[in-house]
Amino acid sequence: MKNTDYLVYLVTRNGVATRFSRDDEGWVQTAPSGVRRRCTAEQVLNHLLPALVLGDSVVKTEVRLRNGKRFSPRLERLRRRAAPGTG
Repeated sequence: MKNTDYLVYLVTRNGVATRFSRDDEGWVQTAPSGVRRRCTAEQVLNHLLPALVLGDSVVKTEVRLRNGKRFSPRLERLRRRAAPGTG
């Protein structure tokens, strides 16, 4: 699988979703209003990493395959494993 196969969504408590996707030219951010902006991989990470750290209580992270299937890794298990002092 390649980066172009995935759609990454950041969804707020209110259900407002921002989508990040990759095409042949690079990353694209699609705002809830439908506005599309080109962005760098660093900009994608600047949005994604805080959402992963804060957890689902503030922003829900969802990854889908372009063919419509959902891909839902168990982030809580990964967070617990990576937490300091948990081994």
